[in-house]
Amino acid sequence: QEGTAQQKSGMMGNLVLAMSLGHFIWETAQLVGLAELFNLVPTALQGLMVKVLGWARSQMFMAHFNFEAVEVDRLPVFSEFVETNSSIIVAGQALAARFRHFGPVHSKSDSVLILPDAKVVYTGDLLFIGIAPVMWSGPAKAWLAALDGLLEETGPDWLFVPGHGPVTDVEGLRSVRRYFEYLDEAVTETCADLAVDDAALDEVCAERVLEAMPA
Repeated sequence: QEGTAQQKSGMMGNLVLAMSLGHFIWETAQLVGLAELFNLVPTALQGLMVKVLGWARSQMFMAHFNFEAVEVDRLPVFSEFVETNSSIIVAGQALAARFRHFGPVHSKSDSVLILPDAKVVYTGDLLFIGIAPVMWSGPAKAWLAALDGLLEETGPDWLFVPGHGPVTDVEGLRSVRRYFEYLDEAVTETCADLAVDDAALDEVCAERVLEAMPA
């Protein structure tokens, strides 16, 4: 138990360190100016810089949370790995568990946990209910394919536990699907003349899509 407590404390320390470092990098980039930074970095390294700045920006958002209030001793310790077709124990009852791995969608690797007997799906960040989804990886077509896969495996009497927002039913899933269907069509039509691999044009495309949205 002592070793476990030390591991938990170390993990929390690493999390705080990562957030502080990311926050510093992002604030420095804002102070210098993103355009100026790109001009200083060789073309071959600009793709790497985009990834670093993306990570730093996400850590900057995380830094707003008060992790000092987290009681480290109460964090769970996972000693077993659950695989597809294995069972998990919930309230003393064994439930069949099935995993679906969709690859990069919201993040670099997205999976869901399906409990067919309970008709419940833990979707992680494939579902944002009540707020606009954030897409770090994409593309939107990959998100649509993942949601279509869930629709095929479930039904109208299933419940979905999202990564953000309240528990929802299949209509909540369909609403997120409509969002990405609109996003995919809007970007395809509005930004067809922009280079897909030029990250500097992402803001240009976003402004076009926003201006074209119905009032």
